[in-house]
Amino acid sequence: MVGPKKLSITQKRLTGYKQALKKHKIELDPKLIAHIDFSIEKVVKTTESWLKLNPKIDAIFSISDKSAVQIIQ
Repeated sequence: MVGPKKLSITQKRLTGYKQALKKHKIELDPKLIAHIDFSIEKVVKTTESWLKLNPKIDAIFSISDKSAVQIIQ
């Protein structure tokens, strides 16, 4: 979860993510990128959709500590 598109930190996070994927020769999967606001509802909805993906995901990078707690719950 990278946050609202208009925030500069969002763009920096996304750039870093893309660079890490490229460095390790991993193809970018757009389904794994979610531009969300800071609402609990969006975090829960996005997390639930990711948990249904196949192959299964094994990690989530959270936009904030508050969102991370929601994801863990």
